[in-house]
Amino acid sequence: MSRQSDSRQTSKRGFTLIELLVAIMAGLLVATAAVSFSRQATRFFAQESRIASAQMSVLAGFQRLQADLARSAYMAPTDMARDYAANKICAPNYDTWPGSVKELTSIRISSATSKPDVVRVAGNLDSSEMFPVLAIAAKGTGHEVFLQTNNGPMTRAGFIPSASDRDAAFQAVFRPGRLIRILDDQGKYEYEIIKSSSYSASPVITTVGRLPLRSEISMASGATSASCGLSDGLGTQINPISVVEYRIANLSALSPYKDTIYHENYRVADSDANRMELVRSEVLLLESSGSGSGGAGGAGGAGGSGSTLPSLTEQPEIVAEFAVDLKVGVWTTSTASGGVVRGNLRYLAPGSAAGATLPTVALAPVGGPTAIRALDLRLVVRSREADRSETIDEVANPLVSDGYMFRSKVSEGRWARTRTLTATISLMNHRGEAW
Repeated sequence: MSRQSDSRQTSKRGFTLIELLVAIMAGLLVATAAVSFSRQATRFFAQESRIASAQMSVLAGFQRLQADLARSAYMAPTDMARDYAANKICAPNYDTWPGSVKELTSIRISSATSKPDVVRVAGNLDSSEMFPVLAIAAKGTGHEVFLQTNNGPMTRAGFIPSASDRDAAFQAVFRPGRLIRILDDQGKYEYEIIKSSSYSASPVITTVGRLPLRSEISMASGATSASCGLSDGLGTQINPISVVEYRIANLSALSPYKDTIYHENYRVADSDANRMELVRSEVLLLESSGSGSGGAGGAGGAGGSGSTLPSLTEQPEIVAEFAVDLKVGVWTTSTASGGVVRGNLRYLAPGSAAGATLPTVALAPVGGPTAIRALDLRLVVRSREADRSETIDEVANPLVSDGYMFRSKVSEGRWARTRTLTATISLMNHRGEAW
């Protein structure tokens, strides 16, 4: 009887304390490993989500930059000095023009090895129309240019006489400080700076200096006829020209940004300390233009050296946040040294001395901006938060490889992931220039 009881008790025996402890420890190890894997996966997902968010938010700004670059020289000069030397423009008083207008080019790149590039673009960026002129009349030291109404270009641009917002729409295209280009009946172009514009009773543009009217040029020179110029303006066509600049900058000192994205309530510690943005600004030529750039009868500008375009006079606009670097490469027919020769073109990679191909060279398209056939664009953006806190050996682990940046320093010892966006932009408006 006792043996059977012992047998039953033996068969019902539970785990020993040691076995239970081993099982619990094994379970804890499995749970710890699962939590660790989950935490790593969550952190990896958060890192990827942050950089993906940064990349998606910058795409619109990057596409806008591409669109502006693609419209360089659109209804605008590729190289003003070269056009003047080639007798493409009518400018009797060219020597008195402001330097910013005399040396206007469709593309201007300020390049430095250790700094982001600064890109300036000139072209008709706000319209695709050439508007017919009704008349040109003297007004002070400049001229008034009256436009025809009830035609296709005016209607497509939204300048409809019955529209209540016609004045605002007209001023948005013909803004003071921009240039106007007039195509005359001889196939030449005239340029002037816009002083004001209005569409109250009729669409009219007032210029800073005088346009080259044939009657005024003849009277000033004592000649019986002028070699070039406008008559009364009827039958000519006009379009605006904008100059915009893209650069990497911090706008924490400017309104409204200092009270919004740079405000202390919005800032993230150690993440926004050195944040930069891709900024678009319009260069208005009005304040630095002198008293005129045009024909006889005007007071004439001071005629600067033109080595530097005027300072920005328009409120900068942020087109992409947390930008790190901007570099522009050049495909050119220039014979300058450097770069890689591929077929009939020479390629200067982003970050190289691309500016060497850009200076104005009269009657020498192989050395000026007219020689540029395409641009290689690289924009680097970073995630807002850092995801590395240790020091990175830049020799063993370079931050830049083949032009692509992988990490950006947020603060001392903290690094954020980056994305490099690239695009090749063909400058179609340079096709008509001499090769």
